[in-house]
Amino acid sequence: MEELRFFTKYHSMASAGMTIEWIKEDMPVSPEIMAKRITNLRRIGLGELLKDTEDKEEHPYGTA
Repeated sequence: MEELRFFTKYHSMASAGMTIEWIKEDMPVSPEIMAKRITNLRRIGLGELLKDTEDKEEHPYGTA
């Protein structure tokens, strides 16, 4: 669980930082593209970690 918290916080802060930079740079790509990129990165980064928790009794984010 500690590792999951670390990765979740890391990805959240990276996402926020990238969003702030995107806004400051006058939004050079559309919001839809930016959202898709962030979503894809989260899926890639956390996918492997969450995969191992799906079979456990207590899933940190509920069941999908």
